Amino acid sequence: MPKIGTITYPDNPLALLKDRNIGPLYKKHLTSVFNSDEVNFLQGKFDVKKIYKVYIQSNARKGLNLPSKMTADAKALADVGDWKLKSWQPLLGDIEEHIINDLELNHNASFFDSPAFLKLHALLLTNKEAKRIAKEVGTKDIKAVDNAIRALCLSETTKANKILKESQERERAMWDIKSVKEKPASLLSKIKKKLGIK
Repeated sequence: MPKIGTITYPDNPLALLKDRNIGPLYKKHLTSVFNSDEVNFLQGKFDVKKIYKVYIQSNARKGLNLPSKMTADAKALADVGDWKLKSWQPLLGDIEEHIINDLELNHNASFFDSPAFLKLHALLLTNKEAKRIAKEVGTKDIKAVDNAIRALCLSETTKANKILKESQERERAMWDIKSVKEKPASLLSKIKKKLGIK
């Protein structure tokens, strides 16, 4: 697993796609430089017949880029007409492994070097300090700050603003007016300033 700074990331494409922090960005990267059908195949849960007809058979609607032997083996099994044959499972396992190896070999390095990932990584490092940032911007809602930073990582400013607006409304409802002299300034602009985001 690659360790960058103080954060260790998965290097297996399946684990990367499932990662709550970088999964969406990794998928976006893959679909921009790779075959999105193969990414969808890895993430999908389909029965054998559907997998064959949609992804493997000749002229399939979402054909996978597979070695000819794999395609031929799949056709031979499909011609039998029994989609419950045990022989399907090892073949589908080999197909999945082929796609994973291709992604890891040809696309992982470019993802970890991409500007989008490096920006996300920098924010994730800061995200580890959500408690400190929450204190510095004047809110006790650490979870909201954490979620807002995650949204900012993906350039979802509108979502971040909504999260913080709802947080402010919750805090406002809990305020003891006598002990609070002033309301906090815009949390979003303060957090962005702390993160060095314009």
